[in-house]
Amino acid sequence: MTSDEIKQNVIELIYKLFFIKVSGDMEDEWLTGEKMKLDGIQMVYLFDAVEKKFDIHIPPEKLENYAFATVNGIVKIVCDLLQRNELN
Repeated sequence: MTSDEIKQNVIELIYKLFFIKVSGDMEDEWLTGEKMKLDGIQMVYLFDAVEKKFDIHIPPEKLENYAFATVNGIVKIVCDLLQRNELN
């Protein structure tokens, strides 16, 4: 799966869960910021949905430095984990 496909899947998850349309200029915006306004509970739902969608487990160290805070951050985490899984 390419990073563009992963990004599209993440954007679709955000729309499916929260009815938020993510445009290109929002991919680096904080999910909890002014544009998307997700709260803590919504972030937990998104985290769970991402793990299920991509059949991955996101370890705590992947969450350091707010890595799960933007669409592009989530895409990077998923790409890294899927590549690691392919190598094993």
